[in-house]
Amino acid sequence: MRKKSFLIISLLSMSIFFSFVSFAHSTPPETATWSITGTVTFTGDSYDVYYSIYIQTGAVVEFSNCEFNFLNETDEIFIKVNPNAELILSECVLNGMEIGNAYIEVDDDANLTIKDSTLTNMGTGTRMAIETHGNFVKLEGTELYGKYCGLSASSPIASSNLIIKSCILDDDNASMRPAIAIFDQADILIEDSSILGYVIAIDMGSVRENITIYNNTVKYQENDAIFGWIAGSIPQDQGINITDNVIDASNRGIYTSGAKHSNIIGNQIATDWTGIFIGNGINQTVANNTMTYRQSVYADFNAITLKDSFDNKLSNNSYVTPSSGEVHPTNFFNIEGTGLGSTMLYNNTINGKVAQLLKGITDYSAEIDKSSEQDIGELYVWQCTGLKIANLNITDSSALVLDECTDLVVENCSINNAYSRILIQDSDNCTIANSSVESIIDLRENYVNIHESTNCTLYNTTMIGDSSLIGKCGVGISKSINTTIDTGIFETYDVGIQLWKSNGSLIMDSTFHCLTALSIIDTSCYNNFTQNEIVKWGGGQDQYIYNDVGTTKGNIFDYNHWSGYWNANDTTPENGIADEPHQIYVVENTFGYDYYPLFIDTDSDDLDDFQEIYHYKTDPEDDDSDDDNLLDGEEVVTGADGFVTNPNDEDTDGDALTDWEEVSAFYGYDTDPTKEDSDGDDFNDYYEIMVAETDPADIESYPGGTLDAENTEIQDEEEDPIEDNTTGMIPGFGYIMPLTILLCVFSGFLVKKKIKINENISDNRRRALS
Repeated sequence: MRKKSFLIISLLSMSIFFSFVSFAHSTPPETATWSITGTVTFTGDSYDVYYSIYIQTGAVVEFSNCEFNFLNETDEIFIKVNPNAELILSECVLNGMEIGNAYIEVDDDANLTIKDSTLTNMGTGTRMAIETHGNFVKLEGTELYGKYCGLSASSPIASSNLIIKSCILDDDNASMRPAIAIFDQADILIEDSSILGYVIAIDMGSVRENITIYNNTVKYQENDAIFGWIAGSIPQDQGINITDNVIDASNRGIYTSGAKHSNIIGNQIATDWTGIFIGNGINQTVANNTMTYRQSVYADFNAITLKDSFDNKLSNNSYVTPSSGEVHPTNFFNIEGTGLGSTMLYNNTINGKVAQLLKGITDYSAEIDKSSEQDIGELYVWQCTGLKIANLNITDSSALVLDECTDLVVENCSINNAYSRILIQDSDNCTIANSSVESIIDLRENYVNIHESTNCTLYNTTMIGDSSLIGKCGVGISKSINTTIDTGIFETYDVGIQLWKSNGSLIMDSTFHCLTALSIIDTSCYNNFTQNEIVKWGGGQDQYIYNDVGTTKGNIFDYNHWSGYWNANDTTPENGIADEPHQIYVVENTFGYDYYPLFIDTDSDDLDDFQEIYHYKTDPEDDDSDDDNLLDGEEVVTGADGFVTNPNDEDTDGDALTDWEEVSAFYGYDTDPTKEDSDGDDFNDYYEIMVAETDPADIESYPGGTLDAENTEIQDEEEDPIEDNTTGMIPGFGYIMPLTILLCVFSGFLVKKKIKINENISDNRRRALS
């Protein structure tokens, strides 16, 4: 009887227990929260959820093939996974409301797995769709859609682990939030996923080591695609590994800061601003990445930016211009901050041409000749001193950058159809001479930009553009002091030179064919604009010089020649002053006129009076100021005779032959009027023609002999060098002095010998007499 009673009581207790468990795990009532405990699995159920669901501590709960419809329109509701609990969602559907009312929250030391599921309109105005502080979180084959879709993960424990694999995160409603936000966490794998949205795709703030982002497709309309900031106080053994991703973003493709021993390899990046940004990074490998411009309306594009980064390795990275659409201002390198250490670069290219970086070279004797390097796409010179770079030729690619350089000379440089301007920034005493810049493609600013630099010079440099380059300047000088532009040619259509917050510039002896020669704005003071030729290209603008009157002062405009290309409107040509081209300008904040536009040519020598008086210092009433039978206008240009000579000196090279006698071959020889010794044989032209009667244009013909085919010297019998009565060098002359000395010594020896013999004879005679 007792055994029967015990059995009945036991069965009754178990019935009550399972009844309780069944109530705890049943569909939650609409008026209460749902608390789930124990280990339990739900399969194939559909739930209308109005209040939060709690997975209590110690519980292991799995929902398989279930659907959740979160329907509370007034309050935020959630699925909460408490510490030491685990939630598994497999092949489930979670539907929030479009207003954003529901999310999943994972507490410390809890686990979450979501597999082959779909989350739509999850997340709220203050919460991401999934917010986890858990120990282990894994999303696989899962799709998140909607305004606040995304995942936020942060964990204070070192053993945290986050895996996102083969997922889709698509924020198509511009929530202005990252798709994946990770803070203070290590051991992260994001693989084979598609991340689409509006702001930052993957935002890693103060993460730790072992971060892998592999083979994902990332497309974001605003800001950065992958943003990683590594806490400086946390040691990283493996850093960040970002490999084989396809990235499309409007700002920066990949941004890392503070990373060590990281890898950025094999990514395809299309952005509007910067492909890869490395800040405060040490020993990072950046290799085999392909970058291109995404075609938008943002600022200049930089393929790789290095800021305060040391000892990195950059190899086989490339920039490729889009096959169609807009070509944008592009530089491969951009360096900010201080230091590169032993950063190494190898085979980085821009449109198949090498992007070179010269860094930290200090050598005043160094001359780098680029004439043999025809495949240069960009030359970035950083923190170099004393170099001379010559014969640089860049076509259909990027351009030249001098950054934090001192005492550099760039000569005979040609930039043609470039994607970016020549840039001189944070540099002192740098010179670009005898160079040309033509047809900068889609340039939004200047052909040459001199920024925050001192004592820099452009000499004999030409800028050429066309009418399509509206709003562009030949040279932009910003926040710089004592810039000199001498003998420049500006055919830039719109603005020749723009000064912005710059002082002490000297612009002289230059020619401007443009709508506005000089634009001086925003506290640009004490600049000197003198002896320039200004030819207006027509168009609707009236000013030759534009001044911001309220903020500029002390600028001087003097001895400039103004004329109109299309119509000078000179009704009184006899006075040499055009009626219309005079424009008001500012001198010491006082309005006045420039009364020196003398564009008539009184003596018809192809130089107008202004040029003769103020530039060449020749006589405006004499077409041949030095009386050498060459017109002044012919002497100052290459012209028909092929030489530029001095219009004020009949013998430019000082060889006693007039310039005309040399260029006209008056004595039967074509000699150079600018060289005293045309053939370089150490005998001047006059001596060879008038005295030695040798060929002054043939180095193998010179006084004292000629050279046969074997370069063997043959004595010229018709010439007697002794009778020439000249100071020219006679062949063998160098041996005369030592031979003379030897002869004197030998003669002395003979005299001494004779004296000795005579003494012996005298002694013999004395002995004979005695």
